Amino acid sequence: MYFSQKKENGTVYIDHPVIDVVNQMYEAVNSNNLEALNTLLSDDYKGVWGDEMNKDREPQTKEEFVKNVDTWNTKNRYYSLGSAKNAYPDAITYSDENFKDVTFVYCWEVLSGVGGMTGVKFTQRRHTQYAINSENKIAFVRTYMNQMPFMESWNSRSELSDGKIYSNHPNINTVRKAMHALQYGNLDHFFEAFDENATFDGLFNDWDSEDLTMDEFKPMQTDFLDNYSIDSVDNKWIKYY
Repeated sequence: MYFSQKKENGTVYIDHPVIDVVNQMYEAVNSNNLEALNTLLSDDYKGVWGDEMNKDREPQTKEEFVKNVDTWNTKNRYYSLGSAKNAYPDAITYSDENFKDVTFVYCWEVLSGVGGMTGVKFTQRRHTQYAINSENKIAFVRTYMNQMPFMESWNSRSELSDGKIYSNHPNINTVRKAMHALQYGNLDHFFEAFDENATFDGLFNDWDSEDLTMDEFKPMQTDFLDNYSIDSVDNKWIKYY
């Protein structure tokens, strides 16, 4: 039996002063305290996105980050950023010479709010790596986050048609005739409205069962009409989408 060798490359802390720096950053972000935020970031701050597809994109600067926080707070409502429930940050100091001047804080966060222009709600998890330098300032940030929830808010800034609505249409006529056929107990007229390969599902079917074929559904519908009478089917409002 063989075992691979182990080599330590640093220490993980559950309590560390640099974690307080990140918590102070959360407070500044959520209160839109740009002055406090400026003091928490190093002048050479760099921010990158782990899910960025453009390899030539320049890192975010300190000025851009502060402006972005201000925009998020003023363009959205109820904006908040913080540690996720059932999660906690880890502070890590690496033995590697390349990272001797910084301490990393790995955070599992929740970003949430409501679009001020659109009312679209967003609540999503994200993972962020913060690098805190020897002056207890945030010098580097790498964020991994799903961008898709923001697409609905972006799309909602303009009018977008999702089809047409008809109040009169041959398909409405087909459904209407089928419903009235049930009222008059004529299953031949009812099933002529369906394609021969149509499938059926509903409360009459077992949970998680496959849809029923027409041959399987016909005796069930027959049994229903044998035991119940339909006094009236009043279709006052039918729309075809």
